[in-house]
Amino acid sequence: MLVAADGTVAPDALTHLGIKLGGYRGYEAGRLVDRTARMLEALGTAARQLGLRGPVGVEAAHVTQAALRTIPDAAPHDVAASLARWREVKDDFERPVIRDRVAALDAAYAAVRSAIRPGATERDVLAAAYRALLERVDEPLALAYNLASGPRTALDNPRATARRLESGDLVLVDLYPVLDGYVADLTRTFVVGTPTALQRERHAALEAALHAAEGCVRPGAPVSRIDDAIRAALRAAGGYDATMGHHSGHGIGLLAWEEPWIGPGAAATLAEGMTIAIEPGLYLPGWGGMRLEGNYLVTASGFERLDRFPSALIATDD
Repeated sequence: MLVAADGTVAPDALTHLGIKLGGYRGYEAGRLVDRTARMLEALGTAARQLGLRGPVGVEAAHVTQAALRTIPDAAPHDVAASLARWREVKDDFERPVIRDRVAALDAAYAAVRSAIRPGATERDVLAAAYRALLERVDEPLALAYNLASGPRTALDNPRATARRLESGDLVLVDLYPVLDGYVADLTRTFVVGTPTALQRERHAALEAALHAAEGCVRPGAPVSRIDDAIRAALRAAGGYDATMGHHSGHGIGLLAWEEPWIGPGAAATLAEGMTIAIEPGLYLPGWGGMRLEGNYLVTASGFERLDRFPSALIATDD
């Protein structure tokens, strides 16, 4: 049984899954409704109808004590780790949905490229991505992102500001929104105008690192090999591995960060049907930073690259 507010879920969509809808009125025109109280009442009704009591599996980070009290003699057990493992492998419904979400980000990056020009602000670039994504979704859009230009691209977790782009600036854009329930997560680095030889050389190091990581993507492979391959490639290109303080990748699905986590010492193993993001980066304070991120479906023979937007350093005057 799924407990949800009236109008938020179509009952017919649940029928083929064998799920019954336990609805409640979350809105009334004539008065303010306490949605939480209505939801708890509906949970209590569902618990009685299903005969629930005693031990119950929960994702502890997402379930309140008030909700647990709707189950008589509730003895909660946190099953978040088990659910995370189950969600790693995407089913036949999820795979095309995630592929569509990646295509939506490809379209957003095309809009970003058109918006990057001298005099535009970082927020202008972000707005272009937002407008492009609005055309692809039905649910409200919260755009999770990193975006910076010039020396700010070396910052950790940068947000768009009113800084105006200048010729020669690097522009780092990382988009990872939930789009109608599922996530894609892509990063590209742009140059305002024509790249310098050093900018091309350093971005080529990221391209080589991503290519090395792809060689490790196949069922049964430890994810630690992906991280090792990325850091080895960056080290060989000029010691850039020392500048990369973040993970090398992660799963994508209902959340932007899911298992398997790909980083130093990670113990997970890839399996057919997983969808993952791989994201080498290099960051030099005072000069700037670059990151390159691809999205992949692990297949029986290796992988399918889901994103199509160019992976090379993107010059806006090309």
